[in-house]
Amino acid sequence: MAKRRQKHRGASEPGFEPVANPELAKWMHALRGSSAAERHTPTPRKGTRRERERQAIRDQFRGDHS
Repeated sequence: MAKRRQKHRGASEPGFEPVANPELAKWMHALRGSSAAERHTPTPRKGTRRERERQAIRDQFRGDHS
């Protein structure tokens, strides 16, 4: 049976020594804290899925009768 090579966290290559990068860490932390990528939903348009389904059906019928 072959021996399994034990992997250490951050050391995937022999002779590789991980180095801290505080500048990168700072910007990655800021990116995780940003909500710029999230869609904004105005409060009047929020609701449960069922409420949104009902509203969509209501809107369809209003469009036909107007």
